[in-house]
Amino acid sequence: MDDLNTAAPLIRPGKATQRHQGGRILEDGDDLIVPVRDPVNGGTPPGAKAMEIQAGPSIQPGLKAGPRTGLQRALSRDGISWPCLNMSPRLQGLILLNLVMLVCASTFVVLKEGQENFDPFVFSSLRFVIAAAAFSPFLRRATRDERLIRAGLEIGVWAAGGYLTQSVGMVTADASRGAFLSAFTVVVVPVLAGIFGTATLKRMTWISVGAALLGVMLLEDSGAPPSWGDFWNFASAVLFGVQIYRTEYWSKQCGTKHAGPMMAVALVMIAALSIISMLLTYPQQSLYLVQNPRVLDELLDSTILPWPAIIYMGVVVTDLGLLAEVIALQHVSSTEAAVVYTLEPAAGAMAAYFWLGERWGPNGWVGAVLIVASCLGVQLYGAEKD
Repeated sequence: MDDLNTAAPLIRPGKATQRHQGGRILEDGDDLIVPVRDPVNGGTPPGAKAMEIQAGPSIQPGLKAGPRTGLQRALSRDGISWPCLNMSPRLQGLILLNLVMLVCASTFVVLKEGQENFDPFVFSSLRFVIAAAAFSPFLRRATRDERLIRAGLEIGVWAAGGYLTQSVGMVTADASRGAFLSAFTVVVVPVLAGIFGTATLKRMTWISVGAALLGVMLLEDSGAPPSWGDFWNFASAVLFGVQIYRTEYWSKQCGTKHAGPMMAVALVMIAALSIISMLLTYPQQSLYLVQNPRVLDELLDSTILPWPAIIYMGVVVTDLGLLAEVIALQHVSSTEAAVVYTLEPAAGAMAAYFWLGERWGPNGWVGAVLIVASCLGVQLYGAEKD
């Protein structure tokens, strides 16, 4: 265990915190706080016929293809298919986006319940390495199509920028103000769509955007003085907005059946940039771990790392959330998707209300109603694509 102390700067101890359960406070003097990040932003737009995804080497004529994974079989279908529900593709996409939003909102509870403080760059590196590993069977397929590589690299750059700047921002920024600033993604996406002429925005879209921002402002208290963390959170919102907008473009270009290879490249890019950020932040500790792999093994096997939170964020939030978003954005505009995501703070606060015993004031409930109303407004009377 002495060797682990050399890598101690990678693990940042937090202050003693209070755990809430059913409105009762549990004393826990030595607990640590885990800064777990949530919002997943990525996506893929409308339809283009696509080839069936087959990971691994190409199949020679006359040879049978090997068994495919459940993920590959799911991606080989052309879009979403719920015939028993008799829904339009757009409605199916909106349902998927709302499910993604709920998964992202659940990370607020993961953060509170984890009660450990872990360096954001180390956490992000482990999270995205796991996420990229889950999609690794599709990498060979991606190497055969330059378009998929370009799409994945671009999506990965914007997404990594959003995740990492947000992680840095939340170290010093007030959490409520950070949540409010993250809602600026809702403004960035329609502004980009209007600037580049990819959509004709109706008045209801702008009314919904304004109502959503007002709702988030009412829902979240922001009494802390301004800090550099606020700047990084604002930058994160802008980067996530660009990512949603560009993901919509590439999704429509590539199609659902190419979602696996495209996301595999994107996740590798995110993981690589996260690792580079960690190495630049902790060069000496990283070099020590590379030179002493036994210490690295001990660290990875130890209970110090919040593995449940890391795996949940990597597999459920990142992999499944990003994939569902890619599929949904084939039939839903990025502007509508951005407004759907304004529900995330409200849903996260609702989860905290029931699971952590946190309570809102009257302004919080008014804000929650405004956010829900804005999402319904943009879904029913949203932007028209040119």
